[in-house]
Formats: sequence, C-alpha cells, structure tokens
Amino acid sequence: MKTKRGMGYGLLLLSGLFLWNPIVGMVDVLPDLIGYILLLAGLSQIADLQGEIGEAREKFRAVAWVALGEAAAQLFIRFFLSATTSSQDVYGQNTPTWILLFSFVVTVLECYFLIPAYRELFRGLGRLAERKEAEHLTEKPSAKSRYDRMAAFAIVFVIGKNLLSLLPEFAALSTYAYYQSETVSADWYTYIRVIRLLALLPALALTAWWLARWIGLFTSAKKDAAFQDSLAEEYETTVAPNRGLLLGRKVQLSCLFARLGAALLPTFMLLWEGVGEAQRFGAELLPDFAACGFLLLSIHLLGVFERVRKSEIWVGALSVAAGIAEWVLCITYYQRFSSLDARYLKDAHQSMTILTVATIVSAALTTALFVLFLVRILRLIRNELGADDATAVKDFRARFGWLFVLLAAITAGKIADRILRPWTNWVWWIPLLLTVVFVLVLSSVFVDLSEGLAGRYPQNSEKQKTE
Repeated sequence: MKTKRGMGYGLLLLSGLFLWNPIVGMVDVLPDLIGYILLLAGLSQIADLQGEIGEAREKFRAVAWVALGEAAAQLFIRFFLSATTSSQDVYGQNTPTWILLFSFVVTVLECYFLIPAYRELFRGLGRLAERKEAEHLTEKPSAKSRYDRMAAFAIVFVIGKNLLSLLPEFAALSTYAYYQSETVSADWYTYIRVIRLLALLPALALTAWWLARWIGLFTSAKKDAAFQDSLAEEYETTVAPNRGLLLGRKVQLSCLFARLGAALLPTFMLLWEGVGEAQRFGAELLPDFAACGFLLLSIHLLGVFERVRKSEIWVGALSVAAGIAEWVLCITYYQRFSSLDARYLKDAHQSMTILTVATIVSAALTTALFVLFLVRILRLIRNELGADDATAVKDFRARFGWLFVLLAAITAGKIADRILRPWTNWVWWIPLLLTVVFVLVLSSVFVDLSEGLAGRYPQNSEKQKTE
C-alpha cells in the first residue's frame, strides 16, 4: 500500500507558533530561527509546484541567517551584558544601548527581507489554490481571496511587530541626556518596564490576530482534502520522478544548514571578569552542539538519496552530548574562576583541566561528524557527476583536500585556545579566520555542485511556471 505523501502544510502551521510572538527587550521565548527552519521544511515540496513560492523560499533562507544573528545577539545581551554590570558604567548605558542597537538592526533587516518574502509566499499559495480550484480559497464572497488578504496583512504585521518592539528602547537615549543636560527633566529609561508593557499589549493583540489568521488559513488548507490530494498527485507525477530536481532542492537546503553549522565551528568566548567571585561570567557563544545539530539536519536531508549510516548517527549523537557537556562545564568554570586562576589556584587548574579534556573530546567528535558529512558530499559528487565530467570531479577533490586541511587547523586552533587561555587570549582569532575561509570554500563547492546538477539535468534549470 502506497503511503500518502504530506505536502508540508502541517509544518507551515507549526512554524507560525515560533514566528508569532513579539520580541520585547531582545527576549524571544520562541526562537524565530526554529520557525524559519520549519517554514523552509514545509515549503520544500510545494515550492516545486509554483514559481513564486520557490522565490519566497529563497528569501526566507536569507532571513534564517538574520534569525541566527538575532539569537546570538540575544545570548550576548541576556547572558553576558546582564551579568556584567560595571561600577564604571555610571549611566547604565551598556545593556540599554546594545538592546536599542540590535533591535534597530533586526527591524531594518526583517522589514527588508520579510515583507517581499511573505508577499510572494501568500500570492504564490493563492495562485496555486486558484489553479486547483480549492474550496478553502475564500471564507465569504469577496473581491480578494484569503491569500491576497493575508499578503496585505503580512506587511502590517511585520512593520507593526518590529516597531512595537523597537520604540520602547529609544528611552535609553534619555539617560545620558538626563545626567548631562539641565534642560532634560526626566530619565525615561527608569520607566522602561512600564513603557515595554504598554507597547507589549498592542503587540500581543497584533501577533494574536496574525497567529489566528495563520492557523485558520493553513488549517483550512490542510483540511481541504481535495486540494491536498490534487497537490500530492501533481507532486507524485511531475516532481517525485524527477530525481535531478529533487536532488537540487535537497542540496540547496542542505547547503544552508551545513553553512550554519560551519559558521558555529570557531571558539568565540564571552568573558567578563570583575572584582570578586560574584562578578565573573563566561560562556561559549558558538557551541559545538549547535553546529552538530545543523549538520545532522543537513545529513538527514541528503539521506533521501543515500541512507543515513549508523556511523553518522552515533557520531552525531555523541558530538551533541559532548558539546552540551563542554558548554555547561565552561559556564560553570567561569562562574567560579577567571582564566588566570588556572595558573595559580589548584582548584581552578583542576577545573580547567577537566574543561580542556571536554573541549578536546567535543572538538574531535565535531570534526569527525564534519568529515563524515564531507565524505558523503564527495560520494554524491562522484556518483552524480563522475560519469559526465571527470575533470570537474578532480577539481572538487582538490577543494575537498583544502576543506579537510582547514577543518583540522580549526580543530587544532580551538584546542590550542583552550589550553593556552590562562596565558594568552588571542589564539581564538586563528580558528575564527580559518572558519571564514572554510565557509567560503564550502559555499563554492555547493554552488558548483548545484550548477553541475543543473547541467546534468538541464530540464530542471528552468523554474516551473504554474500560473
């Protein structure tokens, strides 16, 4: 009996739960990054049936990078700046100013990317529903379909949500002026909680309205059995047999996750050491377990064409576990000691030794997982392109040799940084710069692989137009 293929509307429905909540003071309870990953996964099939949806998917991939930076900024502010209150910060401007800066950057980037992305997404979904004569297309007689109204509302939602999160943070500008100018009568940042609460109420109303419409739209589409069956039938007859098209899509999405994982490879410590034990903080901003998580997603996507091997599963699981243990040990150490303490205090030296061993194990397992991933990509290149272009395969192998060398150097740099941290704090620059080169080379490999697949399957290089 043939299993009925889902068309991803369930994932689209779930992604809304992570994309609806407002961000107040750089606090995001449900990370947008997870929502965009679910959204991309939900669009992986229907994007092949409609050109505009495919274009929207590409824009959401760019937003996923913005969401990753946003998550890093939230960690930086909440787990570093909030723990490092300095007596020299007379006006208390460190955390408020950083929150204002990051909120402004996120607002600009999200409005720039999300408005056209949502517009193309809903217009594409609407045209797909029109072509299939879907029953859920309209709730009531209207000149515009539900998808057209959702596309218009998305603009209001993106701008409104971001502005309501940004505007309260401008109160930070009044603190310095209050203490420096006699004409300023109030420090509005002392009322920031009240201001945020006042902004939160309309933000909650707006996002609740957005979530209700999102759930209503995708729930009705998922329950429209005739519509879903028609999509599944078209996918099975026009897309599923087309190995080249599917392979190209999986490679593109796998590239996104692999680059996200590779970007998390270097050591980037947030350290602050004040006077007294209570004023110490340290954490790894780019944890190994996060890099391995993204890489496992990439391997899972490519497992459609070559099954995921037990070695990849075991190494992936162990690397995630070791990465979490190393991250926890790092935070625990810097809550008690400074880096210099490991040179003079016996307890600090013992704790640093344990942390160093955990770093070596975590870095080694992470590297092993990346090696398995690169070997999988190399097999894919050999199987798909080897018969047609032996010269191209030889060029790929040369670049993979550089990738293996860079990966080994990054790992050695991370371990050296941990060992030498009590004596010097500049070694982390080496794996960071090498990682930039690694990501660039890896990206070039994926770009050329995609072009090679398009050359082997030329009928897939043109986007399907389904107006």
